[in-house]
Amino acid sequence: MKVPDEDKAKVEGGANADRRNFIKDTAAISLLGAAGMASGLVSPAAASPQAPAQASPTTDQVDCRFPVAFENSLPQGMRLLTQYFSALNRRDQRAMADAFHFPFVTYEGIDTVIVESADQLLSSPPPSLNVTGTGQHKIRQGSYDILDRIELLLYGPCGAGFALDYSRYHPDGHKLFAVSGIYGVTNNDGKWGIEYMSTIFRPADQVHTTWDAEAFALRSIHDSYRDHDLGRKTSNATQVMKSSQAPGKWASVSLAAGSTKFEGIKSRLRVREITPEQILGPTAADLDNARKNQARFEEFSGGGLGKWFQSLEIPSARVLSADMEKAHAVDGFRRYLEDGTLVSEAVFMTVLLYRDQHWQPIDGPAMFCCSLVHNLGPGPVYM
Repeated sequence: MKVPDEDKAKVEGGANADRRNFIKDTAAISLLGAAGMASGLVSPAAASPQAPAQASPTTDQVDCRFPVAFENSLPQGMRLLTQYFSALNRRDQRAMADAFHFPFVTYEGIDTVIVESADQLLSSPPPSLNVTGTGQHKIRQGSYDILDRIELLLYGPCGAGFALDYSRYHPDGHKLFAVSGIYGVTNNDGKWGIEYMSTIFRPADQVHTTWDAEAFALRSIHDSYRDHDLGRKTSNATQVMKSSQAPGKWASVSLAAGSTKFEGIKSRLRVREITPEQILGPTAADLDNARKNQARFEEFSGGGLGKWFQSLEIPSARVLSADMEKAHAVDGFRRYLEDGTLVSEAVFMTVLLYRDQHWQPIDGPAMFCCSLVHNLGPGPVYM
């Protein structure tokens, strides 16, 4: 399957002029580079990329050198985030519903909440999205919100991840909350919508009091990625499984790492219930699936360049925001052959939850992924 040309890549109306006008209108909002994308890895060939080689529909992976990776997802993502925040600012529940895919996941504190339909969002919205004035909510009567920033974190042909931060004020003008959020926008069957989100509400007088939460979350990120990488490197399927799972209810969204496929996809949301027993004593079926996964990984992870040797965490891994029970983070990996040849680089964002006195794994069950920054081999890269 060839990479779609410009006309085919447009999944919704919106002529070039409309898109240019939108970008111009939103130029005041900062779009910062995706974590890991300013990594200095751009090769001379990347300056003037040619269309990728033929690939099958299931393994077609376009990295971030090619315009198809960003020419639709960025303006559509910005449009949806602006639409969402405008509706939140106006306290318009129905307009908020128009910005989402259904079902979607919102991490409310450390709880995984799946909103199945627009009717559910209107009748019983979760606290961070409740502007009705009734039920559990975080909006003081008469309060108002001011947008602080929007940052691009990752992107691909079928979606993009963003951070959106805003401040909530008391009617008399003093600040109540600093609110940090991450949002995953996807194209499902030609429709763009928000499918993944999480927010952290920090009381205004606690904004600069971190309790070292960011440092502890970052330490957990490095530790869990080390265990995951070593499990891959040593073909230890059990270690890989244990370093990427945690007990509880989880939801993640996958962009299929640079895939251009959106037609026929109704949802990218994956919801899982993982029991403590599955972590402590995996069944024979669990172990068999983990070994098959590891075998597929070893077959494809060299990307056609040679035998894969290791994948290491990107140097630009960072915590975006954190409190005592939750963190938002951006991380990723670079994959190498034993002679040091770089095979690929990918970036993802995630919610880290502190449950039962443990942070869950970074390369785990609550991710929005992945942006395939580089795929330098001729073949597909297994994620």
